[in-house]
Amino acid sequence: MAQLCFLSMFFAVLFGGASAEKLSAMEQGQEFTKCVKIVDYQTKTLDDDITLVDRESNGCCPKDSVPGTKFTSNYQSPQIVCGFKADGSVSVSTSTGSNKKCTYNKCYVHKQNIPCADGTRQLLNGCCAATKKSNTGFATTCKNYFKSSTTVNKDKVNYCTTYHKDYSKRGWAGTKDKTDDQKDGKLIVDKVHTYSPCEGSTGSSGSSAGVSNGVSGSSTYALVGDGACHDSAGSPGSFTKTKTSSKPHTNCQAACTADAACTGYDSRAAGCLYYKIVIAKSNKVLPTYQCYKKVAGSVPTAKAKCSAHTCSSGKVKISAAASTECASDVASCTDGQCCTASARAKCSSHACSGVLEKFPAAASTSCASNAASSCTDAMCCKNSALVARVEAACCTSFAAAKCSDWNTRSCTVAGTYKVMSNSAPPDGANGKTLSASKFTQLCCAKKATKCSDFSAKMLLEQVLGSGCAADNRFFDLKKKDVVVGGNAGDTQIKAACCTPFAEAKCSDWNTNVCTDAGTRKVMSNSAPADGANGKTLSAAKFKELCCAKKVQTCSDFQAQWLVAQVTGSGCATDNKFFDLKKKDAVPAGAAGVTEVKAACCTPFAEAKCSDWNTNVCTDAGTRKVMSNSAPADGANGKTLSATKFKELCCAKKPMTCSNFAARWLVAQAAGKGCGAGKFFDLKKTNLAIDASTEVSSSMHFNTVSVAIFLGIWVAWM
Repeated sequence: MAQLCFLSMFFAVLFGGASAEKLSAMEQGQEFTKCVKIVDYQTKTLDDDITLVDRESNGCCPKDSVPGTKFTSNYQSPQIVCGFKADGSVSVSTSTGSNKKCTYNKCYVHKQNIPCADGTRQLLNGCCAATKKSNTGFATTCKNYFKSSTTVNKDKVNYCTTYHKDYSKRGWAGTKDKTDDQKDGKLIVDKVHTYSPCEGSTGSSGSSAGVSNGVSGSSTYALVGDGACHDSAGSPGSFTKTKTSSKPHTNCQAACTADAACTGYDSRAAGCLYYKIVIAKSNKVLPTYQCYKKVAGSVPTAKAKCSAHTCSSGKVKISAAASTECASDVASCTDGQCCTASARAKCSSHACSGVLEKFPAAASTSCASNAASSCTDAMCCKNSALVARVEAACCTSFAAAKCSDWNTRSCTVAGTYKVMSNSAPPDGANGKTLSASKFTQLCCAKKATKCSDFSAKMLLEQVLGSGCAADNRFFDLKKKDVVVGGNAGDTQIKAACCTPFAEAKCSDWNTNVCTDAGTRKVMSNSAPADGANGKTLSAAKFKELCCAKKVQTCSDFQAQWLVAQVTGSGCATDNKFFDLKKKDAVPAGAAGVTEVKAACCTPFAEAKCSDWNTNVCTDAGTRKVMSNSAPADGANGKTLSATKFKELCCAKKPMTCSNFAARWLVAQAAGKGCGAGKFFDLKKTNLAIDASTEVSSSMHFNTVSVAIFLGIWVAWM
C-alpha cells in the first residue's frame, strides 16, 4: 500500500493566511472579491469548506487560485462568475511580465447547485465530479460544455457551462436588458439572460432559479432539498396527498399552479404531495424524493429575518437573533429585535488559522459583532506576506520529489541501496504518495562492488607475495572507491585496484616517515620502488624523494606573537594586530621579525568583525556578521567601542526554513501550510527566507515538539 512520505512529504495542503468558508453561507448574487484555491474550485460543492485567499496588489489572484470564471454569454456558467462591468457588458483582462496586472471587473456568487447523475451536487466550477468531457456527469436533460482556461500564473482551470436539453421549448431565463443584471452591489441572477437552466438549478435572488411547468403564465418552482417540505419551525403543516404520478416531478406543477393556496410539492413515489405552508427548507430524511417550492405566482411572502438587517452605528448583531423573523420584509426589522449595544467580541477569543499568528496588539481589537465567529484572520492575525515568502522558499512540488524525500522508505532487496538524488515523483491517485513498486523502480539500485570490499583479502595476499604482488604491483588504498567490473574475479580486482610499484607515490609507503627534525613527508611526490625485487624503497631513497624541509607559516609564530600583542609589542608597535586569518601565510626569507610582520600582521584600520573575537552581539535575535569591515575607533587606534561594534557587526538573524519547520509540518496535518501539490521540504531547512522575514518565538524550530510529533505520528501509523 502506498504510504505518505513522513514529515517532509506526507502533507499536501493549502498555505496559511487563508480563510475557510462555505459558498452556501454567502448570499445569492453577493459580490466575490477573494480568490479560491483551484483544487477547491474543481472539487468542492457549495456546502464544502473552501479556502479563500486575498488578491494581490496588482489585482491578480495568487498562483494556484482563481477569482472565479468569466461569465459565458447565454449559458449558465460556474458558481462564481466574473467580468461584469457597470453597463452590464462582460470583460476580463490580464497582462504578465514585469507589468503583471489583472482586471477581473465584478465577480459574483451565482449558486445553482444542480443535481448530478450520481446523486451528488454540482461543483463550484460548474461541473459534476464525474464530468470529464462535454455532456457527462449531469442528468440526461442537463447538457454541458466541458472547457478550460489558463490563469495569469499559467495554471490550467477546468469549468463547465450548462443549459436544459429542451431550452428551445422552455424559453429563455432572465431579460435581454443587461443594465438590470446588477443592482445594489449584487448580481440579480434571475435577470441574467441565458438559455433555460437545468432542472433543479437554484438561481433566483435569495433562493433558487425556477423550473417552469411549460404552461404560459404559470408559476415557477425551485428545488429546496431532499425529503419533505417544512416551514421555518420544522413542520410540514397542512398538506394534501394525491396519487398523481411524480415521475417526472414536473407532473405535480399544474395542480399546484391552479391552486393559489398551494405553496409547493414533494415528488414522493406514492404520488405528488401538496403543501400550504411558507416553505423554508426540506427535512432531508430521504434522498429518494425532493421538495419543490413555488417561487412565482400566488405564494405567501416569507418574512425577512434579522440576518438581513443592518444594525445602527454603535450596535452589533445579536448572534442568536440571525434566524429571528421580522414583521414582514427587511424594512420591518428593527434594532430592538436584532441588535445590541453590548461589546463586540475581541480578537483574544479568535484562533488564527494554520501558520498565522495573533497580532501583538490584537487581543483588544473588536470584531464585527458580539459573536466570536465574527472575528476573522484578517482582523486578528498576521501575516499573509510572511506565509507567501515561507512557501516560496521552503515548499517543493511533489512532482519534483527526490528519493531522499521519501525518508521512511528503504530498499529491502539484498544487495541494493537507496539512490537519494534520483527523481521520485508520486504515483498515487491523490498526487501525494509513492507506491512500493514505483519506489523500488526509481530509487533502488544494485550496490556497486568497489576495491574497498576486497581490501582485507588483498592486503593479506600482498604480505604473502600473491595478489597484486605477484605482478609487481601493490593494492592501492587510494583506489578504495573504484568500482570493480564484471563478475569481480581476481583479474577484474587486479585491473581496478592494483598499481605498479614503479608508479608509487610517497603516500603509498605508509609505514615510512621523515625522521629528520624540521622535515615533513610530501605525500604526492613520485616514489617508485628501488629494491632489487622491484617492490621495496630504501630509507635513503625515501628520504631523498619524499622528505622536504617544513615551511614555516604564521601559525608557527602565533602563540609568541599574541602574547607580544597583549604587551604592546609585536604587530601592535605598528598599529597592527596579529591576524589569525593569515595562519597559513608563509613569512619570506629567514622569517625574522620584519618578515613575520609583513606576512602576519594587519592594520587595525582594515579589521573585520571576525578579528574582534572577544566581542559578541548581545541583543536577542541578532548575530555577528564576521565579514563586515570594523576598523578601530579608539583614541589609540587599536580598540573598538561596544557601540561601534554593535553598529558595524551586529545584524538581525536571518530566518531559515528550519525556524518554521515544526509549525508548518503541524499546520499541514491540519490542512494548512504548503500550497496544493507541495510539501515542506526538509532539504531546505538551512535556506534563508528573505531579509525582511519576521518570526515569533513560538514559530522557532523546537526539537522537543518535533520529537513529540514523531511519537504521535508513529502511534497513529
